[in-house]
Amino acid sequence: MRDKLSKNKTAIFQNPKNRVEIMSAVIDEPVILLADDHELCRIAVKRSLREFAITENILEAKDGKEVIAALLETHVDLLILDMKMPRLNGFETVEWAAKHRPKLKILIITMYDEPALIINFMRLGVSGYMHKSEGNLEEAVRDVLNGRFYYSKFLETTITQAQVAVENPAPVTLTAKEKRILPLIAEGRSSEEIAGILNLKKNTVESYRKDLIEKFKVKNSSELINFAHRTGLL
Repeated sequence: MRDKLSKNKTAIFQNPKNRVEIMSAVIDEPVILLADDHELCRIAVKRSLREFAITENILEAKDGKEVIAALLETHVDLLILDMKMPRLNGFETVEWAAKHRPKLKILIITMYDEPALIINFMRLGVSGYMHKSEGNLEEAVRDVLNGRFYYSKFLETTITQAQVAVENPAPVTLTAKEKRILPLIAEGRSSEEIAGILNLKKNTVESYRKDLIEKFKVKNSSELINFAHRTGLL
């Protein structure tokens, strides 16, 4: 596909099944894939990239499945990825990319700033983490394309903690028992109900609930459920 782009500066690639496009492909410019389920967000980022004179080679995807389809079809230098998307969310998409496209540069743009989430993304090798409320898109994209790690300044403490945590090769995962308890918590069941379903003591379930909250560095069961949904644990 890269050869085709080199031969035709105005080539247009379109996959009808997945509705992923490469528009106005230009030789020797990086190929960037924008992944966000909100069209207006993609339009805004695409316009900015062109105003910054970074590239004309811009693909778009509305969910993780379309991201994978695009990555399988053509070479991509940088994936700019929103966290919350349908079908495959941002975390699941990064997991796939880490396994199948390990050299791909990935910039996360999101509203979420939980330390555990950032730690897991960094363990998967993302190249940047920009919070939507504070960050310089041009600086972020240029840094990542040039091999530098970018993060929004107000996340500095969290990023530092994440970098220390990443030195521990063990990712934050669920035990077999936690995998059974977490979905029941997500259903809104009480510890007493969960204990009855799993034939455990109520105090044991309470202990697992507390351990899950501490493991993922969230404040309560509600935040635990939201975090689990965003990271694909549910």
